[in-house]
Amino acid sequence: MNPTERLEFTDEWVRDVEPPASGRRTYYDTISTSLVLIVTHRGAKSFYRAGRPSRVFIGHPNQGWKVAHARTQCNIIVGKFASGANPVKDKREARVKERNDKTLGDAWEWFLERYAKRHKKSWQNDIYTWNSGLCEWEDRKLSSITREDYKKRLHQLLDKRGPDHARHQMTLFNSICKQVADIGWIEENPGKGVTLPQSKKRKRYLLRTEVPQFFQALATMSQDLQDLVKWAIFTGARRDNVASCRLQEIRHDVWMIPPEKAKEGDEINIPLMPVLMEILKRRAKTLGKNATWLFPYPCKAQYWKYFDREWHQLLDKAEIKDFRFHDLRHTLASWQAGQGVSLRIIGETLGHKDAKSTERYTEVELSAVRSAVQTATDAIIAAATEKKTKKC
Repeated sequence: MNPTERLEFTDEWVRDVEPPASGRRTYYDTISTSLVLIVTHRGAKSFYRAGRPSRVFIGHPNQGWKVAHARTQCNIIVGKFASGANPVKDKREARVKERNDKTLGDAWEWFLERYAKRHKKSWQNDIYTWNSGLCEWEDRKLSSITREDYKKRLHQLLDKRGPDHARHQMTLFNSICKQVADIGWIEENPGKGVTLPQSKKRKRYLLRTEVPQFFQALATMSQDLQDLVKWAIFTGARRDNVASCRLQEIRHDVWMIPPEKAKEGDEINIPLMPVLMEILKRRAKTLGKNATWLFPYPCKAQYWKYFDREWHQLLDKAEIKDFRFHDLRHTLASWQAGQGVSLRIIGETLGHKDAKSTERYTEVELSAVRSAVQTATDAIIAAATEKKTKKC
């Protein structure tokens, strides 16, 4: 049921009119008789031009549309219909033309600026993913990308780069399409319903037999890399948190990672072991009182974000294969588990919020975390001093 009522619209009345208990209510203006205001039970208010051949949307009062402006626009629409034009058809055709002219590059720019940067902490990863392959479709018109194109691209990536790369690429494509579909650029994501390869949980960490050779090789690298790697191992923090560590985030012997930098959105408190306090004191003295980053880039205007070349040189010297920087985070947790530390304390150490990450999660005292980290740290350092056993 859609009750109607006629009255003279005013801005004050439009602002104060109450929503119906259910459904919607239509009000007709007595000044511009084709102008209506529709109010839903949820409180949404919309101006329309009513009448044949079709109703035409004008605007929402809460988006700045005043009654006088709505009347003027309504009269313009009435005049167009009277002259034989069809504003609804013209608007639809213009939307179709605009949609057909949009490219994936246009969609990417809209997604990045209007969605990713506003709602995603990992938007910089999206830039990397786009530049590492998806940008090859930059000039493709959205209307020309079919489901078969999507499947073909997915299989090409699986063959050339593997399941992880393929999943990252096509997941970003799906995200872009979902957002631009919501604003009418496409009808539907061509990849909707296509199953992407699932990632396998890595269980890689430094084995006891690898620790000596790893630290021996590390000792030959630059002091900056030595400090960075040790900070990563003995805190168990994520790569970007480690690299972007600010001196002001450290209070006495606790590193407090703020919520906006934490993946789970909660502050993470990491106790710093003596080996890390030595690194902190030495670097703070060298960097000076006005320093911002614990690991600054040589120009000191930003933190040391890209160190992949040095990292791979370290792995080559240590003769260690299939080992990523993120696996240093797994190393601390695995060595804690090996020393009999409970999973809930390991979860607190790593800043896990989801119980699936460590099977069980509850609040624990920082002193318990400190003891657990110290135990694992001592074990790793002890293993680092062991002599590498030669293979027969």
